[in-house]
Amino acid sequence: MDDNFCPICLGPIEETGVTIGCNHDFCARCMMRWILQTKDSFVTCPMCRQQVDADEIVFFIPCPPINNPHEINPHEKPSDSGEKKE
Repeated sequence: MDDNFCPICLGPIEETGVTIGCNHDFCARCMMRWILQTKDSFVTCPMCRQQVDADEIVFFIPCPPINNPHEINPHEKPSDSGEKKE
C-alpha cells in the first residue's frame, strides 16, 4: 500500500501520522483507536502483528506533494521560447 495512505481507514494520512517499529505508517487517530481497543497486555501492529513498544512510536506530519509547474519532463520535446527568429 502507498506510504501516504493509512491501512486501517484506507484514507490518506493528512494530519498527524505515526510510524511504528516495523516501519508501518498509520493515521495517529487510527493507531490510538487500535491501541485503546486492544484487550491484550501488549499492542501489536495492525498489519504484521509485530509487538509495538511505546519507545518505537514516531509521530510525523506528512508533507503534501510538490507540484512544480516548471518541472522538466524528460520525455517532452523542448518548446520554442516564444521568441521570433529572423
